[in-house]
Amino acid sequence: MRKIAGLFKELDSDEDVVFQTKNTTPTIFLKGAQVKKWRGLETTEVPVAYSMANLYLTNKRLMFLIHSEVEAPVLGEKKGPSLPEVAGTWFEIPVPIIDAVEIVHKDIRKDEKTKKLISSLSKKDTVDLVQLIYSKQKTKGKMKERIDTVAKKIGPKKIVSAYDKLYIMEKELYTSLVKQLKLEAEKERIEKLKRRLKQARKKERKLRRT
Repeated sequence: MRKIAGLFKELDSDEDVVFQTKNTTPTIFLKGAQVKKWRGLETTEVPVAYSMANLYLTNKRLMFLIHSEVEAPVLGEKKGPSLPEVAGTWFEIPVPIIDAVEIVHKDIRKDEKTKKLISSLSKKDTVDLVQLIYSKQKTKGKMKERIDTVAKKIGPKKIVSAYDKLYIMEKELYTSLVKQLKLEAEKERIEKLKRRLKQARKKERKLRRT
């Protein structure tokens, strides 16, 4: 029997959902980079998109089913947000490429864009978010193309190093994600030990032949 997540998202035979959101969750995609300036380096973060999505965490990947998505610049326009082609698509982040995850207390007193997207925050000064930093190379989905476009706008020649970040308004995800990252780290540790053992055995066989 096939395993399914969300709207007909097929899972691998050895893959299981360990956490999923009950409702659509506000998610902010950002592109961060260290950029060359005439006085040295400067860290800059550019919002890529503000999204409402259902989240599914499996033992292999973190998946976002994006219901509505607004390009960051659109939120500043008087015409209001639109729904680009990314809406209705999936975005996937393999668990092994997640570099860091933590809960952050974000000041949103001057963040009108976030308040405009999430009406429940309109009168709040701060909000707790799950901050996630990951490597984009092995991600999948149309959102990846949007992130690439933003990176080009920053100016590739000026970028010394870059990273990708998410803010997720779902604190319950944190515990499950940290647990999964620990399992992945333990799995990697075991694999390294196996490789070392294999190399040691190979070296021992060579010594016996001499």
